Amino acid sequence: MKFGTALISILVVGLLACVSSAYAVTSPYVIEKQHALEETEWTDSFSIEQFDPSWGTLYRIEIFLEARTTGFAGWENKSTSRGATVTVDFESKVSADAPSWTTISKIMTDGPVMDVLTTYDGVTDYDGDSGGTRNYDSGIVSAAPLVINDGDAGWGAIAAAYTGPGTVNMPVYTTSDANLNAVGGNVLAEFRQESYAKVTVQYHFRPVPEPASLAACLLGLAGMGAFAVRKRR
Repeated sequence: MKFGTALISILVVGLLACVSSAYAVTSPYVIEKQHALEETEWTDSFSIEQFDPSWGTLYRIEIFLEARTTGFAGWENKSTSRGATVTVDFESKVSADAPSWTTISKIMTDGPVMDVLTTYDGVTDYDGDSGGTRNYDSGIVSAAPLVINDGDAGWGAIAAAYTGPGTVNMPVYTTSDANLNAVGGNVLAEFRQESYAKVTVQYHFRPVPEPASLAACLLGLAGMGAFAVRKRR
């Protein structure tokens, strides 16, 4: 009776291991890196964990880029004899160089915005009839993702770059441009832009069960066999 109870216990544990299919790492494996909002133009290098072949068979890599840009422009017509018309626009670009692959980028723009100014009102405050401001926030926006599958052109070199026991470095950087075009007057202007970046790498793979789970599963199958033999007797 005790042998039968022990056998049933082994059987239950083993079957649960088979059903749960426990793995050391589940697919997709997700890595996220980000650079906080900072005045442009900045550069950074994200250290991306490589895919460990012991996890399973890699069949797809995806890279996502999220970006955000905020901007400020202020202008004041300092002329006491002539009015002015100003046109303002912003442009910012956040990019990440995917090693052995290509560059993923997102461009954010605002404007053009036009403002008609009177002669100088005596106060340089980017306000009133002779001055103005523009605040810009793109919000979080996403670039078109990079996706490559096993069998696609270039898969071998790209998969090799992202596979191993260490990390791969991904340069991330920003460029920005803000323009003010003034007609008439004597216009003083100030600009400021800040950018944020977040890179997400996803490894899709066919996982390999953990050795302990596999052993428990085999033990359960063996237990089933032993239980069946015992019942026949």
